[in-house]
Amino acid sequence: MGKRSDTVRALRDIDDIVHVFTGKRIKDLVHRAVDLVGDDIKKRVENVAKQYFEVADDVIPATGPYSVLHCRPGASDAVVKLRFRELARILHPDTGTSPDPKEFQRVLEAYDAIMGERKAKGYPPKEE
Repeated sequence: MGKRSDTVRALRDIDDIVHVFTGKRIKDLVHRAVDLVGDDIKKRVENVAKQYFEVADDVIPATGPYSVLHCRPGASDAVVKLRFRELARILHPDTGTSPDPKEFQRVLEAYDAIMGERKAKGYPPKEE
């Protein structure tokens, strides 16, 4: 793949990781900072955001394993694993903060389906 697609993938992964830890998207944080600076810079940031973050494959499907884990199909293995661990920490029947065995089972099956599909297709690990 080209440098642009690698850059886009890296930016999306960073955005996903920031969202997991802060609950906010980089785009929202940038908009908040730009509100302090001015409209001219805001327009430039919006153009960059459209270019990198508002792409068709960036959408989380309405159904399926990706919707259960709340991640997009193009997310790296590290992001998928991070989402799984975040949900497992909450839903695990023995150690979760809000134990829900049925929902935990759904999350586990979704994670196994995604990783099994990627392994079957021979995807190289995208963790680093």
